[in-house]
Amino acid sequence: MSLTLPAVLWLGLCLGQKIMAQNEFLPQPILSAQPGRMVAIGKTLTLLCQTPYWDLECALLKGENWEPLERWTLSQSGNTFLFSLYSVRASDGGNFRCIYYTRINNKQSLPSNSLELVVTGVYTKPSLRAWPGPLLIPGTNVTLRCQAWVGGLTFSLLRAQTWDLLQRQTPAGDRADFLLPAVGAWDPQGYRCVYFHPVAPSAWSTPSDVLDLVLIGSHLKPSFSALPSRVVAPGGTVTLKCQGPHQGVIFALLSARTLEPLQLQKPSRMDQNWVLFKLSTGKANETGNYSCAYYVTSSELSQISETLEIWVMDSLPKPTLSAWPGPEVALEGNVTLWCRGPLRAVCLALFREGEARPLQIRYPGLDGVRFPIANVSAAHAGRYSCRYHTDSDGHIPAEPSDWLLLVVADPGNRNLLFTALSSAFFLLLAFLLLTAFLCHRRKQSRAKSLSLPAAGAGQAEDLRSCRHSRDARKPMAETGISTVGAQKRQEYLTPDLLDPETEDPQDVTYAQLNPDILKRGAEGTPDPTPEPSLYAVIAGQ
Repeated sequence: MSLTLPAVLWLGLCLGQKIMAQNEFLPQPILSAQPGRMVAIGKTLTLLCQTPYWDLECALLKGENWEPLERWTLSQSGNTFLFSLYSVRASDGGNFRCIYYTRINNKQSLPSNSLELVVTGVYTKPSLRAWPGPLLIPGTNVTLRCQAWVGGLTFSLLRAQTWDLLQRQTPAGDRADFLLPAVGAWDPQGYRCVYFHPVAPSAWSTPSDVLDLVLIGSHLKPSFSALPSRVVAPGGTVTLKCQGPHQGVIFALLSARTLEPLQLQKPSRMDQNWVLFKLSTGKANETGNYSCAYYVTSSELSQISETLEIWVMDSLPKPTLSAWPGPEVALEGNVTLWCRGPLRAVCLALFREGEARPLQIRYPGLDGVRFPIANVSAAHAGRYSCRYHTDSDGHIPAEPSDWLLLVVADPGNRNLLFTALSSAFFLLLAFLLLTAFLCHRRKQSRAKSLSLPAAGAGQAEDLRSCRHSRDARKPMAETGISTVGAQKRQEYLTPDLLDPETEDPQDVTYAQLNPDILKRGAEGTPDPTPEPSLYAVIAGQ
């Protein structure tokens, strides 16, 4: 005898009721939320309580209160009970559970798992930033800062996809810093942050925007250039080209200082490996540093390109030009013209007077540009200047440096000139030494002529000793003889005995001494002992 379907269902229900009757508590149900456990304020949320049996009654509980809620709707759909919360308020957040009862003996089940219902939008949205930036090198630390607009609140860091709580802080100020240590070679997840009052932990602010952390991988860095030039007029637009080794990947324009993505762009064709970023400039004398990279995956970036410095200028500055080792160079020698200026983003060009086209064009380094000229010939002589050179449309004028005169000298003529100058120098030195020697001899002779011997009282009439020369007729300042000594000799010498016609300074004449002066000298203080003299005349008559 085969059992019909109604008989089987009735038998299973009886067995289930018998099993439940043997236990003090029935198995717990499962509670879930649709579309999720987070709901914006003013929206509608549905809670689902799934039981293991049919033909039961179900109740929704909040917190630790075991009494059914006043605001709930029960509708049976198999073994799942639906509870809808309309126009959710901030006070509707919290922990929820559900239970079910048997219809026969009103026996109660164990409560379900706890489900926290969060109401968002109670406070304004915070900001979430990464320090030092969202692009990370594997093995380094990163700090996520959540910034609110009021203080004294609790902050939570959440995983963006699952809303799992990662960290929680209660700072005294209006921000919280969450440290993620040693970011490894794993797939970084997006992050969000919220804040709430400690009294109502289920009434959150609007969640922050998702912050994605991206690891910088080992893939080759792209090339980065500016079109047409890295110098642009104020208010103009510069085009930045980023080109990588892979086709069809997404490129990112980055701020070189913070490594924050400024623009994201995909090539217009799948077989294209480059993109063009349009960048508008601001006022004059502003600069900006940029770089670019491409995404290998959604969470892995290539190496960063070289930094590109963009200058916004009305006119290019005036550089300086110098020669090393000097502006005079010998034939077949080498010389380097050194052009320096404040810009490192624009090429420097070397010009020669009379020629419109530049001789050399180079990018400057930290110390400018060196233009070498090897094997110098007479054709290299002339005036040179340098200026910044740009490939733009010509709206930015470039002021040249001052002219530098380059002189090319013949080595043979230089040797003859050096020999002539050396000979003249030695002749002049010999003349000066001879002149000094003669002056020294003359001073010695003059010093000896001024030493007069002393005479006694009995010898005054016959004493004659006087050296007379042409210098006696010259002023004292010209002869170099002291004024005091000249006055004393003038007292002893009679004016009529001086011979003005004597020409030879070495010729010595003897003059009659004034007896009155000698007599007064003998009657007064005796003269000191006479020193030996080359000129001494003794009167022996």
